[in-house]
Amino acid sequence: MKSQIRKLSPKNEFFIVNFLFFAFPIYNSSKGLYYGANYNQPTIITNYNVAILLLFEVLVLLAVFFILALRGYSKNNLELNVDANSTTYGLWLIMKCYLSVVVFLYLPAALISFFLYDLTHLFKYFPDFIIDLDIFSIVALSVINAIFEEFALMGYLFTAVEKVKSTKLAFAISLCVRLSYHTYQGMGLLGVLICGIVMGKAYMEKRNLWPLILCHAGLDLIGLAGKKMLFGI
Repeated sequence: MKSQIRKLSPKNEFFIVNFLFFAFPIYNSSKGLYYGANYNQPTIITNYNVAILLLFEVLVLLAVFFILALRGYSKNNLELNVDANSTTYGLWLIMKCYLSVVVFLYLPAALISFFLYDLTHLFKYFPDFIIDLDIFSIVALSVINAIFEEFALMGYLFTAVEKVKSTKLAFAISLCVRLSYHTYQGMGLLGVLICGIVMGKAYMEKRNLWPLILCHAGLDLIGLAGKKMLFGI
């Protein structure tokens, strides 16, 4: 098997790695969108659900690292530099994402609702989630999922497309894939779009995964823990 992996063409490597990364998340998100649209019931996120998801992500990461190591990749190919400056930038990215969502989504929606047309009926297209998680699951989900997604999207997909095409196309494709496995969020996908643009541009500027991982983990942690602490759900 090792020799077969080493002999893979770049196109076959690209297909296999991205299939491992994204096939199940896209399928699962599409299924969640379907059930949310047709049954209009809240989605309950439990410790068991999180454990299954994180097991999948860890196993896929291990499989991909194994494949890429056989293909000649090394830690030098991984643009992951942890230092004070990149950490500060990652924390700034969290605030920048929230500010961008407010400026480009919530504020225009509020102005349109006030002056032109009531948009409050669109809230029914924001699926309801019940967060039945302990703090360990919330932290583990925030950290591991951030590592998985940012390595898959920017560390591999973006880099692979950019090498053979262009930076703009790599940005567009990685953003579309990011959206494709967040469709279960319904209209919440608009927020994912805005944050995806902010984080994609940050990666193009800094070429470092660490600020993106920190930002992603921070957004998830604030969202999950905040909802549980404030509303108990």
